[in-house]
Amino acid sequence: MFKKKGNHMKVNLLPQVRLFLFQCLMTMVVALPMTSANAQYHGGYGGYGQGQPVTSHVNSYLQEGDRINITRKLQLAQLMQQGKDLVSLSVKAQSTSYGAKLVLKLNGQRLQAKQIESYLSDTQFQIPKLMMQDQLVVVVKGGAFIQSISGQVQSPMGPGPGQVTPIRAQLNQQFFGPTTLQVRKILKQQNGPQLMSKKVKKIVLKASSLRGRAQATLLINGQPVGYSQTLPTVPTRLVFDLPAYSANVVGQDIQSIQIQLRGQNMTVKMIAARVVQQGGYPGSMDSVQIQVNQRIQGSQRLALSQLMGYGQQAHMHKQIEAVTIVAQGQGSIMAAGAGRGQGGIQVHGPTTQSLNLMGQSVTPAQLKLRMQGNIVIKSIRIKFKSLYW
Repeated sequence: MFKKKGNHMKVNLLPQVRLFLFQCLMTMVVALPMTSANAQYHGGYGGYGQGQPVTSHVNSYLQEGDRINITRKLQLAQLMQQGKDLVSLSVKAQSTSYGAKLVLKLNGQRLQAKQIESYLSDTQFQIPKLMMQDQLVVVVKGGAFIQSISGQVQSPMGPGPGQVTPIRAQLNQQFFGPTTLQVRKILKQQNGPQLMSKKVKKIVLKASSLRGRAQATLLINGQPVGYSQTLPTVPTRLVFDLPAYSANVVGQDIQSIQIQLRGQNMTVKMIAARVVQQGGYPGSMDSVQIQVNQRIQGSQRLALSQLMGYGQQAHMHKQIEAVTIVAQGQGSIMAAGAGRGQGGIQVHGPTTQSLNLMGQSVTPAQLKLRMQGNIVIKSIRIKFKSLYW
């Protein structure tokens, strides 16, 4: 390091500089993963956006009956105080015994069970709407190595207007004979009142039947919608589309959602509703509800303008997209406007039906209804053509 040349001492610093730089590099390599992991976990509480994960590292071997308290691990109470929701859970795990499973439980009730792979992989769970007092745990069946747990969270503002989002409920129930599933009630029990005031696009059923002959029918307000579908012998997703010409807003157009099951030995895994958040651009909520509650006996004609209240007169000259009529009794209702017939509905008992006027330029000032029979008109909902496409 030190070399003597004449009467002067020369210092060689090159080896010391190299050593210093090497130490700095190693410090960065070691510190970077720790900083990244720390930011991933704690950054979740600093204003993350929709879908950002929060992670807790476990790195433990667990045996039969061992449980992980997800509520505590991911600090869910703190998340919910900030108005944020846990929407899905991913457990990175590897089985250490044959057929090992992870069971997700909410307040002691089993929601889902997933088999763990023999290699390290992610096991995914969908999470229902949680309340502040709820306790969410994962229970190990068999043996497993758990590396980490990650939760996907949803920002406070949630989905925007027009965005289709699912609302799910896990059932995992077996039915040995015909039954009717109260879909709206089931979704509310697991998700809270999220369905209210949403526009329903589809109802999804994941189910099977022992012989593959059972049938499922969607009922809206007690009336069949679309065709019945067959439940195969393996769990299969069946999708029921609601008519696009109807407003389909829960609490306004839709009072009840049911799935009627006919057959033997049927297993229902999951029920979901695909919904759209109403609101957004001006005019996107362009519809009016008319409460009628009027009995018609014999034959009678009514102009729609006669039924609209004072505050609804501003809509008199807007173009109608669809009219939804809620009625009961026995008879028929025919609609006419813009110089031609616009279709009709048959009333047999409680009836909710829509008339699609999409192709016609008809306004409430022009539309007239001709009713025959013994009918009680409960309400009429008018959906206007949107100015935004």
